[in-house]
Amino acid sequence: MKFRVFVTWEPIPLENLKQARVYKALEAADKGDFSMLKDYTSSTGFNKVGGYEFDMREHMNRYVVKEKYCGWHEYYAVNKTEIRKFLGSHNVLEIQELDKKVA
Repeated sequence: MKFRVFVTWEPIPLENLKQARVYKALEAADKGDFSMLKDYTSSTGFNKVGGYEFDMREHMNRYVVKEKYCGWHEYYAVNKTEIRKFLGSHNVLEIQELDKKVA
């Protein structure tokens, strides 16, 4: 699990974050269970919680998506279905897979 402090003040203690959903999802992904990461589709591959920025890119596939009105954009997700749920399937015209990390 990769993370860094992204705030200039003292973030909350890391012990308090062990109950956060993103922390539990990354712990499960480190053990090979990617089912909890399905809620974390994003364009950056990062999730910010409590002053920490968690890097989720190592556990997600990278896609380029052609959207109906916005053109091509890059997203990180576990699979293509999660991208369609995130954007709405009516807005997705095409999905190209760039990096495959999750089966």
